[in-house]
Parts: sequence; structure tokens; C-alpha cells
Amino acid sequence: MSLTIGTRLGPYEILAPIGAGGMGEVYRARDTKLNRDVALKILPEAFVTDPDRLARFRREAQVLASLNHPNIGHIYGFEDSGATHALVLELIEGPTLADRIASGPMALADVLPIAQQIANALEAAHEQGIIHRDLKPANVKVRDDGTAKVLDFGLAKALAPEGSGATADLLNSPTMTNRDTALGMIIGTAAYMSPEQARGRPADKRADIWAFGVLVFEMLTGRRLFEGETVSDTLASVLRQDIDWRALPASTPAPLVRLLHRCLDRDPKRRLRDIGEARIALELSSGDSGATEAGRETPVAPAPPPRRFGLLHVLCAGLFLALMITAVLFWRSSRVQPAETLRVSVSLPNDRAFELAAHTVLAVSPDGSTLALIASAKGVTQLYLRPLREFEPRLLPGTDDASSPFFSPDGGWIGFFADGKLKKVPANGGPVITLADVTDNRGGVWTANDIIVYAAQPIGPLQQIPAAGGTPRPIVALDEQKHERTHRWPSVLPDGKTILFTVGSVEHPDDYDDATIEAVRLDTGARRLVVKGGRMGQYIATGHLLFLRGKILYAVPFDPARLEVSGAPVPVIDGVAGDTTTGAGDYSVSAHGTLAYIPGDPSGGQHVLAWVDGKGAATPIDVPPALYCDPKVSPDGHRLVVSVIDSSSARNILVIDPARGTASKLTFSSMNRTPLWSRDGKFVYYLNYETAGNLSVLMRKAADGSGDAERLREIHGQVYLEDLSPDGGAIVMSVSGVGTTPSARGLLAAGSRAVIERIAIAPGAGADPTVLVTGPADVYGAAISPDGRWLAYVSAEGSRTEVFVQSFTSSGGRAQVSTNGGIEPHWSPDGRSLYYLHNDELLAVPLEPGPAFAPGRPKTLFSGITYISIDSAETYHVAPVGDRFIMMRPTDTHATAQEVRTILNWFTELTHTVSSK
Repeated sequence: MSLTIGTRLGPYEILAPIGAGGMGEVYRARDTKLNRDVALKILPEAFVTDPDRLARFRREAQVLASLNHPNIGHIYGFEDSGATHALVLELIEGPTLADRIASGPMALADVLPIAQQIANALEAAHEQGIIHRDLKPANVKVRDDGTAKVLDFGLAKALAPEGSGATADLLNSPTMTNRDTALGMIIGTAAYMSPEQARGRPADKRADIWAFGVLVFEMLTGRRLFEGETVSDTLASVLRQDIDWRALPASTPAPLVRLLHRCLDRDPKRRLRDIGEARIALELSSGDSGATEAGRETPVAPAPPPRRFGLLHVLCAGLFLALMITAVLFWRSSRVQPAETLRVSVSLPNDRAFELAAHTVLAVSPDGSTLALIASAKGVTQLYLRPLREFEPRLLPGTDDASSPFFSPDGGWIGFFADGKLKKVPANGGPVITLADVTDNRGGVWTANDIIVYAAQPIGPLQQIPAAGGTPRPIVALDEQKHERTHRWPSVLPDGKTILFTVGSVEHPDDYDDATIEAVRLDTGARRLVVKGGRMGQYIATGHLLFLRGKILYAVPFDPARLEVSGAPVPVIDGVAGDTTTGAGDYSVSAHGTLAYIPGDPSGGQHVLAWVDGKGAATPIDVPPALYCDPKVSPDGHRLVVSVIDSSSARNILVIDPARGTASKLTFSSMNRTPLWSRDGKFVYYLNYETAGNLSVLMRKAADGSGDAERLREIHGQVYLEDLSPDGGAIVMSVSGVGTTPSARGLLAAGSRAVIERIAIAPGAGADPTVLVTGPADVYGAAISPDGRWLAYVSAEGSRTEVFVQSFTSSGGRAQVSTNGGIEPHWSPDGRSLYYLHNDELLAVPLEPGPAFAPGRPKTLFSGITYISIDSAETYHVAPVGDRFIMMRPTDTHATAQEVRTILNWFTELTHTVSSK
């Protein structure tokens, strides 16, 4: 059926007709939900009236939707609207290959890259058992940037009657044309059918290889290979007509001519068996400077009569020699050739910078030709592509809030995280596809088996999901007996089934130089320890394992089969940026030896403490810079208590007097965290973590440092003190681990802070904690209102964290306060506002007094909040007087990174460095 402009099919508004053919009518339409243009292919009425074929078509479309490849036009969905059924397709601008060929022969420099991209598309489809069956120039579009996109994959089969081999529909599926042109089109598709299809026999992938050969031949000659006035004449030509090899340009490279002979053999048993071989031959053709004259190329033909016996020997000898030369070329190309090591500095434009924090910001494509970079411009982080042959990075649209990029093995896709989601985008640009929810990622990797392994949150195991989409599931559980807190920063070994990952412990939650690197099998879950004291391991083709410790990148010989290192690690790069408190490291290595890294010191995340007023103006406090976190202002507003990580990775509690500029230690053991003031300001409560028994011990000590610390309560599992009740008799805390509720233990397996509890703090109190909040995801960050009526907290549900408020004194519902994500809620001293963070902004929610909780619309007070990347830390606190906040600020020496150091042919240098030690 024909549609008029302005017609609506569900959310799609028809904008203009594009073309029509036997496979249906195609329209340009606007997706009013996602605000993008798409192509709608309206199915023929005869097809729609057959319910069996319609149902089978839906099944086929679902299969085709799995073809996520940069050279294949994507299927977005299937739209039903009454009697009208339509495929929702990627709208690809640019001419078809038929349009290009109509202008005459194409230059070899244009033919080769287009042919390679078509071969890549066919190879990806064939590997999944999907055959095109109707490959022709009109089903290939070429964008202005040179990207070729193959359209209508598998639709010939989907539209054909069951068991037909698709032949009947192919005969009646003319080249898609403009509606004003309809002459001579039936011959178009018949001209690209393989001989077996022309005879009505079932088609397999060799039919696509035949059509590929026909298509490449026509690109080179500018004319149709098989023609006829009728369909029958055309099919007869396909079956019997001799191919005029002299029509090929004399400059056609010999490997390409040989490839065409193999593709266009009428006997499918002698035809090229795998399109991947065509891709390799095209690569050889791209570098072949000694082209032979195509008209003199001797085709592979039936054996000549016996009287030509001598010539046959010559031909066989020539063929043998060609095969030997090809084998030698492949052998030489497979060897690691010594090459000069080159160093290149890649800089960002002045208005962009890297955001070095909890996540990684760069990745190198497998072939080493392209960098994927996460850079910030005007406070917005986005994903950029920087081919090394170009000068400027290119923005990939739709990637706001991106972090931790990684390439697919073929380089055609980039995985990344944004807006609380795991996503992927074609490397050449295109629609962004969402795969799964995440909370706060810690890296991902794309395996050769099209499985993405990723860390969805700071606490918990690695997850895996098919790259085409599906249900995430954990790879291996955390080992509670070993006090494991997190699995993160995955990379993959050459077998595609073994993952290297970093394991963080409960006792050192913010020190990943003290972590271990382990290997796990995806199919069995079997684990093996590889390295102690390191992070972000990656195997490279020289037979070495790379890993970070501090700012130094080390290499150590590694057997990927036995999963064992040998010898001592050798420093190979000094000064790699990242963050030791999350384990992030900003380096990446391609399969062929291109190293890219951002220079810096990952342990240099120190900052100063500062008073900040309601407009964002900061006044630094006169204390030395350090890795501070969890600041709390005393009830009288004159002192601070903070947690600080020192050079030995110990975490202790300090009391700071800003007026005097002094800082006094309250604790001297290895792990103390989340301090709170008593209501009278005389004591500080905090947690001490003890490895034995997986205990968190609630402690109290005089704020002036006098006397010994009191041991108040033992709590099993991981605990974080959140706030003190108004009467001063109980603490609200978030808990995960052994000893929490059954549902909490289930959430622990998913890596969650499971419950918010209230626990009495009197020494020796025996009452069990009272559970205040549970949820399907992380719940933490609790804060009690000054009047004791309300409890604010964070819940990591769905794609992002949000701030909620519920009654502190009774059961009941909850109200969502944040509107677009939020963390770290704190109340104003008068209870008339609730503050929270979103990205680098501090927002305030006005509250109306009264018996019910009545929040207003959030308003941004100021931006520029320093992000604290430590996994278990708070960033700011509200002073009880003076309308000000205590916050962290970068040191004066803090510099924003804008450089990527890239070393080409680095494997040569690496091998020499390691062997000389």
C-alpha cells in the first residue's frame, strides 16, 4: 500500500517516499520518540495476507537484528499498524552502488575499499549462518565518507514461500527505484542470481559469493555482466554466456582478477568457498603495485584438449608458482618484523580535556590505527574517535557522559558506558545501542566470541552479556572467604574464553596496587591467581603480561595456556595516569604493537579542604594536601573530622582545627573509615575493619585524642556509618555481607550495599539492628533531617542513582527528590532544604514545612564540585552554621591532561627492554 506524507505508523511520521520494488515500498520517516529519521519498508500486501509468512518474517527479522556490523544496514524494529506492517531500518544517506556504476567504470582506488567493506559485511553474516540471497548494486549504499552499507540482508528468504529457495521472489524483486522510473528493472535482480539459483535450486553462501563477483566486475567495467531483454534471456545469460574477461581494465591487479575467476565459477563446488578469502585477496590487491594486464589474464577454465598438453604444464607451473609466492607473502606477513619504534604525541584541542578519575578514558583499535578517547568540553564528557592519520578527533554523536571505551575485535564497534548503561556504537558513527544497566562501571572488554565482559558497579563480580544483547549474568561469584570486594578491569586472552581481571579486597578498598590479577574461564568459572600486587593486566602478542603498579607499567613473561608468569616483572613505561584508589589505568595496546597512554601519576589525586559558600566561592583551609574523604563538620562548626589515605595505603581518622591549621590523628591502624561526631562534639564514632571474621567494629574515641578508643559493637560484613540519630543514641548505617538479612545476602552476590539499618551504640548493647530500608539495588548514603522526622538516602535503581526520602520514625511510602540522578543527600541546618550532588553540581531542593513531606523543584546552586573517585567515600558536608559547606578542591599544581603519548611498533622496543634485564 502507498502512504501519503504526514501519515503516522505508531511513533513514525512519513516524510517522503524513497523508492519501491518487489520487496516493498520504502519511505523516509521521523521517529518522534527518539527524534531521528529512519527508513520504513512497507511489506507488500500479498505478503501481509499470508499469516504464516508474516510470522516467519518476524522471526527472520529478529535474527537479522543480531547483525550488528558497521557495513550492514541495521534493523531497528518491526511496526504493526492495522493492516500495514513495516520494517524500521537505519536511514543511510548517499547514492547506491547502482547509481555509482551508472556513471561509468569506477576507479580501482574506489572499488577496492568498497569491495572490502562488502566482503566484511558478508563474512560477518555468513559467520552467523545468514545469507543475503539478493546482493546487487542497488542493495549497497555508499555514504559520503566512503562507508559502504549492505542493505536488505536475508529479506529475500524472509519474503519467500517456505522451501522456495527464495528464487521466485528474487525474480520479482527488482532493483529499488525512484517511483518515476520503472522500466527494465525486473532484469536487474535476475542478473545477479547464481547459476544454481537460476535453476531453482536452494542457495547457500556461495550464491552470495557469485553475486559479489558480479558486483565487483560491474564496478570495474561500468556495465552489467549479464543482460537480456527478458527475465528468461537474462537467466540464460547467467547460465551459459562466456564472461568477457578482456572487459576488465588493463590495470586490474592480478590477485583481483584471480579472485573474480574464483567467485564466478559456475560450478559451486569449485567456486570460492569463503568470502573471508576474498577479503584477504582484496587486501593483497590494495598493496599490489605490479598489476597484470587483465585482458591477458588466463582464466581458470576446463582442461584443454590433449594436443595442448605442453601449455597445460606451463599453466600448472605458473599456478603453482603463484601459490608459492602467495604462501611466502602470508608467511612473511605473519612474522613479527623488526620495525623502527616511533613516538607520537596526540593532543586534544584547547577546549577539550581528559577527565582522569574512576574510569578509563582511552582505547586503541585492534589494528592500532585509531584511538577512542573520552574527553570533556564545557563539562560534558563525550566519546571521540582519533584516527592516527588525521589531525583532529571526531565526535561520535549520542555519547554524552561516556566513559571506559573498548573496541570490538574487528574494530567495527566501540563499547562504552554512559547514563547508567552499557552501550555500543559503530566506530564509523551510527545509532547508539543500549545493552544493559550499570551503576558505576569499572571497565569492559569485547571477546572474539562476541561476549562483552564488564564490571557493572564498584562492589561485585564481573558480568557477561552477548554483544548483540541479552540478559547479563555473573561470571564467577566473589570469594567471601578471601574477603573479596570487587572484580574489575577485565581483559581477554587469545583463546577468547579466558578473562584476566583485577580483584580488590575489603581490607584495602581504595588501594589497587595491593590487588591481585587473576584469570577465569568463561565456560567453567575456574580461576587461577596470576599476579600479586598489581592492577589492569593485559596479555600481548610478544608473550608478556602487562600490568600497572603505581605509575609504572610492568611486563613479565606469561604463558597464556598454563596461565603462569615466569621471571621478574620489568618496568617498561614510567608515568602512566589513572587512579590507584579505583585501579583505573590509562593505557591501551593494540594487537600489532601500538601503545597509547596518558602520562601522569595515578597516586597524585591529592586535594585540599576548603569552605565553600552558597555561590561556589571557595576558601582553602590551611592544612597540607592529602587524599581526604568523608569530611564532617563538628556540631559547633569549628572543627572537622575526616578520613585520609596515606602513602602506605593505611586509612586513618584526623581531627582538623581550621582556625589553627592543625591536624591530629585519632587512629593509627590500617583501616578506619566513615567518622561521625557525637551530638555534643566530644567524641568521634568510626569503623575499624578487622580481617579476621570479616568484622567491622564500631569504635568511639575522644575528639581531643585523649584516652583509648572504646570498642562498642561488632558487625559482620562491610559497614558504612551514615548518620547519627537526633537523640544521639543510635547510628544509621548501610550494610552488606554476612549477618545481614537474607535478601541482603542475595544482594551481596550482586555486589550491593544491601540495607540501611539503625543500631544502638551504647557499649555492650545487645539488641539487633533495626532494618530501615531494603531495596532491589544498592541503598546507601542515609541522612536524617534535623527534626528527626525524615530519612534521605540513595537507591541505585534502573539506569542511575536517585535520592529518595521516607519517614524515619514510621513505615510508609517514599518520595523521589532528585529528577535526573543524584547522590550524597545532606540536610540544611534548618531542615528547609535538602542538598545532593549530580555530576559536578550541587543542587538544593526547597521543602515546605508541614506534616507531610513536600519537596519543590531542585535548583542548581553551583557547579565545579571535585569528584572523589574513591569507591567508599563522601565528598562534602553541610556546616551547622554560616550557610557554607566543607568540600575538596584540587591542589594548585593540578593540571588537566590533554596529551596521549603513542608509541608505534612498540613490541620491538619492549622485547629488547625485557630481554636485556
